[in-house]
Order: sequence, then C-alpha cells, then structure tokens
Amino acid sequence: MKKLLLILVPILAVWALLLGGLAWYFLRDRTAPLMRPPADGITFELEINPFSLVGHSNGLAGLKQAYVRRFAKLGFQFYWQEHSATRVQVITPRVPADQLSALTNALVHRGQLEFRLVHPDSERLVQEGQVVPGYSSVTMEPGDGAFRQRRETLLVAVQVEPGLQPDPIHSAMVVRGQQDEPQISFQLSPRAATAFAKLTGENVGRRLAIIVDGQLLSAPIIQTAIGGGYGMISGSMNPNQAMELASRLESPLPAQVTLVKDREH
Repeated sequence: MKKLLLILVPILAVWALLLGGLAWYFLRDRTAPLMRPPADGITFELEINPFSLVGHSNGLAGLKQAYVRRFAKLGFQFYWQEHSATRVQVITPRVPADQLSALTNALVHRGQLEFRLVHPDSERLVQEGQVVPGYSSVTMEPGDGAFRQRRETLLVAVQVEPGLQPDPIHSAMVVRGQQDEPQISFQLSPRAATAFAKLTGENVGRRLAIIVDGQLLSAPIIQTAIGGGYGMISGSMNPNQAMELASRLESPLPAQVTLVKDREH
C-alpha cells in the first residue's frame, strides 16, 4: 500500500459514523455468508496458527465473524467451509482484477494497530548505529502521492503503549477530505481513548509511531493532548485501498492466518 500520513485530530465524526452504520445495515443481507459455494469463483485455502488463538475462546467462530464484518464493508460475498481446527476454505465469487488485492488483504492481514513512542534522540542514535535496550529500528519508506516522505529509519519502542492493545479501534470508515480524497475516520474504544489521551498529554513534543500489521505508516509529532478518541488517516491511497484498510482496523482477525493456496474454478 502506498505511504499514508496519519493526522491525529480530536474531531467528532458522529454523522460520518452514522452513515457508515446505515451502509453496513443495507449491505449485510447482500454480503451474508453464502449457503453454498459459487460455481464460478475463487477458493482460498487458509491455515490458522493455533498458538495465535490463545485467549480467544470462540476460535474459528470469531474468525468467521471478523470476515463477515470485513466483507460486508468491502461488498464481497463468501462461502465458509471448515476442514479442521486450523484449516478453512473461503470461497468467493469472481471479482474484478482491481479488487482482487483488497480481497486477498482482507483474508490475511490481521488489522493490528499499534502506537509506539519514538526515542527522543532517534536520529542521532540511528546515524551512530547505536542499539538501545527496549527499542528497535524500523524504516518508513517514502510514498509517491501528495504526502511524499523521505525514507527514514527510526528507533521505536518495542512495547505497545499500555491501554492501547489489543484492538484499540471501535469503528473506522472512509470519508472524503477537502480535496475529495479518501480518508479514514476512526474512533478508539473507550478504554483506548482514555489511554491515548494520557499518552499524548504526557508526551507533547515527542514523535509517535503508527504501525499497522508491522508496517510503519507515519510518525507525527504530538502537538497536544488528544481527547475524545477520534482521529483521521489521510494520505496517498485510492478508494479501494482506503476501504480495505478501514475494514482491517474495524474488524481485526483474532488469529494469524496464512494463505496456503488459491485457485479459480
């Protein structure tokens, strides 16, 4: 996915979230799991890491429900077939070529959002090649859109900030910016919103790394305490990419999933 810029803003997006809820309501019947596999479609063989299911009592049922929510947002249909406790098939009708990437990402990307503080002396330490306990180096590649950034390596805290894991997102939806560009409006869960306000209030002036599924998206400077739990992701992405990312954030997978193989039929 092209480089994104995270703009953390304390906004109230009630109407936007309401419209998202209405859209899901009207889509849910059309995107409910199919009763039989489609004759003309794609079969995805998925392997579930059993160790990643630790702490999730509903197991494969929880994974299926996450796909139901993701696919409803993306407008896909699917047939679900379990072969064992760690192997399932997801069979979908054929999709246009430009939507295949979003479909595959929805199946395998877990949707884990992490907030990690950047070391205050990161630039110098990286230049000197120093290793600091509790921090690891991550590289942010430049995007090629309106929010182009230079390639940058940062020292980022290994631990996710307390209260902001797991699954801090309550809801996420695609909206349009002032230039009609796609953006993602999100709301943190009440617990995460409280933790985020505390984190930003205590670290004004420091950079905060925003990581999704292990990819560093941005590292903005904290300008002020951010209350309310609302934020906006804006940047160089097309509507399909924005919708796919929003679906990941809103419906994270409860397990690590690997695509073993796929075939058209």
